[in-house]
Amino acid sequence: MKSHFEENPRDLDLLKHHKLLSNNEISAHLCDVPEYLIYPKTKEGSNVVQLTRAAMGLDKPQRWKRQGFKGGSGKSRDPLKDFLC
Repeated sequence: MKSHFEENPRDLDLLKHHKLLSNNEISAHLCDVPEYLIYPKTKEGSNVVQLTRAAMGLDKPQRWKRQGFKGGSGKSRDPLKDFLC
């Protein structure tokens, strides 16, 4: 690859120029797309991903919330007080 970019420096410049345009998350109202707007091949691919996740045991993405995970900062817990001699 190094020789390719030495011969074609414009390709390297284009790759360096490629950046994420926005770090904003997708709004919740844009996540629900009506069925009639979804291309059938996309729907098939989505089904494959869901089946794969279910087979791996990842079918419940928010499982950690139900298990009592408290997402606060770790500043309140002092690790030295928990240390047993």
